[in-house]
Amino acid sequence: MLQKPYSSQDIAIAKSKINRFGFYEAPESEFFARFSPAYITSNENLKREVSLTPNAHDVLTIAGSGDQALYYKMAGATHVDTFDISYCARVIQDIKTTAIHQMSYMEYFVLLETLHTSYNVAKIPLISQMSPYLPQDTLNFINDMNGYPMFSRGINPFFSPCLHPTRAEYKKMQLCVPAQFNFIWSDVLSLHTKLSSQYDVINLSNIFSYFENEQITQTIESLKPFLKVSGYIVFCGVYRINPAAGLPDLKTKEYRMAPLSRYKQIITLQKVK
Repeated sequence: MLQKPYSSQDIAIAKSKINRFGFYEAPESEFFARFSPAYITSNENLKREVSLTPNAHDVLTIAGSGDQALYYKMAGATHVDTFDISYCARVIQDIKTTAIHQMSYMEYFVLLETLHTSYNVAKIPLISQMSPYLPQDTLNFINDMNGYPMFSRGINPFFSPCLHPTRAEYKKMQLCVPAQFNFIWSDVLSLHTKLSSQYDVINLSNIFSYFENEQITQTIESLKPFLKVSGYIVFCGVYRINPAAGLPDLKTKEYRMAPLSRYKQIITLQKVK
């Protein structure tokens, strides 16, 4: 029998975070945690973000809503690993990769809308339909988390069509997306202890929006050994320049880390070698 990567006590603790209205409720320090609900739709412009590194072959990206890895593969990446602090991010990523190979374009979006509002994912008919194709770890977690809002964060897919793949992009994903991406269950501060490969791109999304400067420095330094020559760390968020440290500080909308970066709007690519 496959050993689960979490315990029954973990599940009980996760479920204890649900308030009487059925929503995940936790202190700010646990807003992103081991079982915090995942986004069903990314709130970033992933098409633009991925286009900044068009020749990236080996990529490590936050799992997030599961869309990040999909867009890197569609853009031509040959190998994509993902990581996230929340196991729910791994599950939505597995659901999306499986659905892409098993469902029509319209079924896919009906599924996303249903997942966003459901507290009993195991009983969604489209999930039952695809359950024979889901990784066993993911299927176990779906069943164990009955009554838990796993994908309640972010924008309802119905109200954000521009953030989703077009029909043509969906067809392309069906040809290039693997059945499952390698997932590393880790927070970003510990991520370097679980890596063994080097990447052209390490995409940290907007994680630094929640970090102090010291943590930003620590993270960048710890990930440098896992970048190929001329590799990039990609991150976005809301920052201002801290002239003394030469690093982003929180608050304003735009920044540039010249000469170590290329810049478009609020996305920064830090070239660290």
